[in-house]
Amino acid sequence: LLFPRPCAVCGREGTLLCQPCASALPRLQAGKEGMIPPASPLEGLRSRWAMEGSAQQIIHQFKYGGLRALAPVIVREMADLLREWAPPFDAMVPIPLHPRRLRERGFDQAELLARGLAAEMDVPFVPALRRIRATPPQARSLSRDQRYDNVADAFLCAAPGAVDGRRLMLVDDVTTTGATLAAAARVLRESGSGAVWAVTAAHEV
Repeated sequence: LLFPRPCAVCGREGTLLCQPCASALPRLQAGKEGMIPPASPLEGLRSRWAMEGSAQQIIHQFKYGGLRALAPVIVREMADLLREWAPPFDAMVPIPLHPRRLRERGFDQAELLARGLAAEMDVPFVPALRRIRATPPQARSLSRDQRYDNVADAFLCAAPGAVDGRRLMLVDDVTTTGATLAAAARVLRESGSGAVWAVTAAHEV
C-alpha cells in the first residue's frame, strides 16, 4: 500500500503490467514466428512477442534492470502460448548463463522463466545444461553463420540421465536466429534426449 508498483510499460500505479498495456503487447501470430533454419535439431520454435515496443521494455527491465518480479508476468504469457501451441514435451530445460555472466547479473533470467513455466505446465524443471564457454553477445551485426560459430561447443549436458528419452522444451528470454537454442538442442539430442522444442518470450524481428 505504501509503495504501489508502477506498470513496467506506462508507469501507471497498481500492477507491474496494467490491462491496457497487456492488451497492446505485440503478440506474434501462431506459426509466423516458428521458422527454424534447415537441419536444426529443434522440432519447433515459438515466441510470444515481437521484440519491439512494450515487449522490449518489459524484457529489458526484467533482464537488465533486475526487475525479477516481472518473471510471473512473462511466464503467464509464455504458458498461454504453450497451451495454444500444445507440443508434446516432458520437461523444461533453461538455456543457462555462463557463471561469469551470472555473477555480473545476479540471476539467470531463463532459469526463472523455466521454473515458472514448469510449475504452470505441471512438468519437471530440469537444469540439465551447463554453459562451458563464455560467448560474446549475439549482436545484430553478426551474420547467421557467425552467430552459429559464436555458440558452437558452448554447452555441456551435465545430467544425461535426466534427459535420456525425454521430450524437452528449451526456455530462453529472446531469440534472433535460433543459433543458441539450436546449439543447446544439439547437445541434448547427443546426450540421449527425445525431441527438443524451444519457447522464448520474444523474437527479434
